[in-house]
This record gives sequence, C-alpha cells and structure tokens, in this order.
Amino acid sequence: MLRAKAKEILLYIEALAESAARSLGISGYAPEPAKTNTENLAVLFVCTGNICRSAYADRKFRDLLEQHNITSISVASAGVDTTPGKEADPTAQSVAYQRGVDLTNHRTTKLTPEMATRADVIVLFDRSHVNAMRANYSRALPKSLLLGSLGYKFGQPISIADPFGRPAEVFRSCFSRIDESLEILLDHLRKSQPESTN
Repeated sequence: MLRAKAKEILLYIEALAESAARSLGISGYAPEPAKTNTENLAVLFVCTGNICRSAYADRKFRDLLEQHNITSISVASAGVDTTPGKEADPTAQSVAYQRGVDLTNHRTTKLTPEMATRADVIVLFDRSHVNAMRANYSRALPKSLLLGSLGYKFGQPISIADPFGRPAEVFRSCFSRIDESLEILLDHLRKSQPESTN
C-alpha cells in the first residue's frame, strides 16, 4: 500500500519536474521509474552550502510530514559545495526559529554520487544547482526539479535565491517562498494518504 502511494506521489512530482525541466532547457526529460525495493520515496533537497535553503526545507518538510502522519517519504539534504559537519547559518537558524523550525541540530552534508543515485526526487533551488548536477551528476538530472516551480507565480523568478550573507528580511522572504512550495507538495501528499476512521 505504501509503495503504491509512494509511486503515485512520484508521478505527481514528475509532472511538476517535467514543466521545470522545460523551463531549464533540460532536453529528453525521462524520469527514472519509482523504486520497487523500498516503501519509502526518497526526497533530497540540494543547495550550495546546505546551511540555509536546503537545511530549512529539509527540516520544514520533515515537520510537515510528521504533523500529517505521512510516513511513506524519507527526507535528506546536502550541498554541492560545502564542508561536512557545519551548523546552519546563524541568521537562518534565528529566522527559522521564529517560524517554528528548529535548525539547532542540523549539520551540513556534501552531496555525493551515492546520495544522488539513491534519491528518487532531487529538489534544487537555483540554476547553479542545475548546472552542478549537469556537470557532476548528469544521470540524476532527469529526476531533479526546482522547488520554485511548485509555487511559481507569473512574473516571479523560478529560482529561489541564496539568502546567505543577506539581512534577516531576505531570509524571511526566502523561507516564505520555500514554505509556499512545500505546502503545494504537502497538499498532494495528504490527499494520497488513507482517510482515518473514527
């Protein structure tokens, strides 16, 4: 049952990814089939340093899945250019805490070929990450999408820009954009879950 639901979720994400792929000029979009040897769909958030955007999205998405008792999804995050073991950016931690997201225990992880291979869906934040995937993990590019494509509004950039080194206000705007995009995904995930009976 959970495997079937994970496959349904992946198909939904693939449809979104295909639209984003076209906007990025990714030709020959051909998503890999859903895994058949696990009941969990593996979602990997990838940004540059894994200290701001992907760190926040990882923790926020875990919290949302837990709140809605969704157990068929596993979540991880990594950076394409980072040193493993670092804490989240202090401003990111502060702004995230104000939004009810605790990044205290977050530690950075560097993206590896193994992580890219294991993930079913790789969620990126800007075009530099697409370029990094194309250069170093090209086989995983077809299962990648930009998070901003999920909450895209006309006239809005599809990329979610890096707030690193910017004022707290920029972090708040960035995290709001991430929240909007994650909510769209969560809405589908909730619909995919069996209704509880009392």
